Amino acid sequence: QAEDFDEGGEMLTYHDVDFVNAPGKYRTNVGVDIQSRSDGGFQITNVEAGEWLEYTITIADAGEYLIDTWVASVEGGGKFSFSIGTVNVASITVPKTSSTITLAKASTSKVLKAGEQVMRLKINSVPAFTIDRIEISKKATSANRLAQNLPFAIYSKAPGMVRVTNNSEGQAQITIYSLSGKTH
Repeated sequence: QAEDFDEGGEMLTYHDVDFVNAPGKYRTNVGVDIQSRSDGGFQITNVEAGEWLEYTITIADAGEYLIDTWVASVEGGGKFSFSIGTVNVASITVPKTSSTITLAKASTSKVLKAGEQVMRLKINSVPAFTIDRIEISKKATSANRLAQNLPFAIYSKAPGMVRVTNNSEGQAQITIYSLSGKTH
């Protein structure tokens, strides 16, 4: 959740231009503006250019990751960006949702290294928008996407050895062919 940024304080784990949590609905001891959502949650609001929030994250495996941020904006067109460790992520444009509550996903992807690191979300420009949550997930490769749609997976563990796993309930029938087209 975007409102669960790291603890620490102004200019340590966040920066807010006005130093006051104007709605004061969550984490009232911080200067970041946090409002209630109609679904019972909270979201960052009243963002201004130059503000930022930090989150300590752990990336399990190095690779390409999707970074999905759930935002809302009456006008759209605001911009924000991420830096993760020493990696800068391109600026992301906030879509128009015609509301400060109706969410849309703004996405980007980036190759990240494994391990614990600090992710900074920086507000680059307005029109105003709200930020509900950030989801980071490993980007599926074309082989992974294909395997997700099959009832079984086939992979090589070592030269001359093939492993088959059944991903569905019940039985699956497969036929294995050699490079010359013969069945085995």
